[in-house]
Amino acid sequence: MDRRQALKNIGLSFGAITITPALSSVIQSCQSNTGWTPKVLTSDEANLVAEIMDIILPSSEALPGATDLNLIQFVDTYMDLAVEDKSIEEVKMSLQKFKEVTLSDNQKSEWNAITKEEIEGQIAKYLKPTETIASQWWKAIQEAAIAADESGAATVLEAEPAAFAVTREIRSLAVNAYKGSEYIGEQVLAYAPVPGQQKGCVDLMETTGGKAWSL
Repeated sequence: MDRRQALKNIGLSFGAITITPALSSVIQSCQSNTGWTPKVLTSDEANLVAEIMDIILPSSEALPGATDLNLIQFVDTYMDLAVEDKSIEEVKMSLQKFKEVTLSDNQKSEWNAITKEEIEGQIAKYLKPTETIASQWWKAIQEAAIAADESGAATVLEAEPAAFAVTREIRSLAVNAYKGSEYIGEQVLAYAPVPGQQKGCVDLMETTGGKAWSL
């Protein structure tokens, strides 16, 4: 069982996201919606996901960040429209485990005492683990997926692997939504509103200055 299938089997995968015209319109509407409240996530869960995404995709003088593009609205809307109830519940439980591990690692008992720097450290722990630790977490995830698949019972996943998996899934979803946003697509990536002549095997530096094409 590969890693993506393991995540899917335990309900911790948002799936492969293709930015279709319909999904792109959802992203754009989220960026202009100021009177928004989450439908799937609680306010606390949405705030946590938003903070994780903003650490992964921060604002800079050159580029907007996840918060600037309101990516949390897209994530909640996407989960409402495209993610199964089982996956939503697993995501919620894994977000709680992320909190539990963060509190334990920093020897604190209240989430409001956790600093942004401590959350940054936790994200780095899950996105840049040693090969040995990553292998242990992936093994735990795959074993949990096999057990859940064979028994049909609820997934039993320890806190560290769950927090590791949900952090990586949030990153994947955030990056896809970021690349699919109108501003990034038109102002940052190579953009051709009316595709022209198809040329294969060309040098990317010569054609786009090294930029990836907009979706």
